[in-house]
Amino acid sequence: MEESLFVERLTAMTPRLYRICRTFFRRESDCEDAVQSAILLAWQHQGALRREEAFEGWVIQILINECRKICRKSKGFLPLDPQLPSEPGNESFWEIIHGLDEKYRIPLELFYVEQFKIHEIARMLHLPEGTVKRRLHTARNMLKEGLS
Repeated sequence: MEESLFVERLTAMTPRLYRICRTFFRRESDCEDAVQSAILLAWQHQGALRREEAFEGWVIQILINECRKICRKSKGFLPLDPQLPSEPGNESFWEIIHGLDEKYRIPLELFYVEQFKIHEIARMLHLPEGTVKRRLHTARNMLKEGLS
């Protein structure tokens, strides 16, 4: 892929990358770190991209791996976030989503917000399609329970 096309496509999908990061992190700085790392890795490993039409999924897969790596590194640390609700029941929709386990939150974001198809999500997350469907079903039930 030509350098100019690579940069153009990556620039166009940057808002999507930030939205995906928001499912992992609440702090903007963590999102910025993950996106920057993913972009750098994509640039360094662009030779590994086999098909240009798989570019978006490939970059998102790199981003998800970077987000998970950052989460592993920061495990055990609980950042203080003054915007978090102090009382139960005082949570917004996105705070409920952030409360979901990563295995439910990521497919939910990719399916409903980013509008990927189930087979694309399965490929990105290295899961069988049935597992993705089940996690989406479970996540919807958890959201329903959290919002009621």
